[in-house]
Amino acid sequence: MVFGAVNIGAILLHNSIAQDTSRYCYSSNVPGCSNPPISNSDRQLLQNIDVVKYVSAGLFWGVYAYGVTDSLVHYVPRVETEVTPTKAAVKLSWKF
Repeated sequence: MVFGAVNIGAILLHNSIAQDTSRYCYSSNVPGCSNPPISNSDRQLLQNIDVVKYVSAGLFWGVYAYGVTDSLVHYVPRVETEVTPTKAAVKLSWKF
């Protein structure tokens, strides 16, 4: 569950930074903006977030697959039986 939360957080952070137009640079003549519209520092940050995104997704699905496999290999069915009384009778007698 933690890996899934980290993955979703990384996706949201990546989208937040990538879609923030106030962080854009528009000219390659500006220092630190060799490939507009995203600055070099933001591009490196987005690449690092991508690594976190893919590693956490891989770990999430790996743990999920391990859990499914483990449950299939070690599953022991629970057998429940119902016990009913046989020939149970209540006998009432009156003697005078």
